Amino acid sequence: MARLNTTFTNFVTVCVLAIHLVLLPALYFGVGYVIRKSHEELFVQHARTFARVVADEFEVGAAFDSPARRPTSSTSPSFTARPCMPN
Repeated sequence: MARLNTTFTNFVTVCVLAIHLVLLPALYFGVGYVIRKSHEELFVQHARTFARVVADEFEVGAAFDSPARRPTSSTSPSFTARPCMPN
């Protein structure tokens, strides 16, 4: 009976080690692939957002610097400050 337990224990140990040897590399590379893709998507999203902000800044700057937006001295309205009146 002792020989049977030793053989069965060895068989189970070898099977568990074989399963781990097969599945652990697949799990490692699978998780690595998912993380790599996730980081790529985060980086691309961040770069697109930053590019959009920079493009908007250039567009606003170009609009403010355009000659059509510059008021001339004859057409610029003169604003006067109104005194604050309590209600």
